[in-house]
Amino acid sequence: MSSATGGGTGGRDERLRELVRVAMALACAAYAGVLLIAAVTLPDRVPIHFGPGGEADRIVGRQEALVTFAVLGLGIAVLMVGLARWMRRAPLTMVNVPHKDWWTATRRYRPGTVS
Repeated sequence: MSSATGGGTGGRDERLRELVRVAMALACAAYAGVLLIAAVTLPDRVPIHFGPGGEADRIVGRQEALVTFAVLGLGIAVLMVGLARWMRRAPLTMVNVPHKDWWTATRRYRPGTVS
């Protein structure tokens, strides 16, 4: 039965994708909120890197720290979205997990079934 007629897992997959989209949007909004709070509360000079002994070895101004945090957050968000999109198209030969046959045996890939 196809997902258009109510069977299959198409509806569940779409709901899961929508949940992931909402979770990502909420995480990005929370990060933006933290950046706004940091813009108000950070001191004029902010340590952004620490050496192996725990001492600050790079101290920058508030504006540079905020730009650094924003660029890092944006970069991580873009990386996560890009990986999620790529994983949907990645060939199953790239899956490297124990019991690979079990993980890749979805209805879509089982021989002799109609998807």
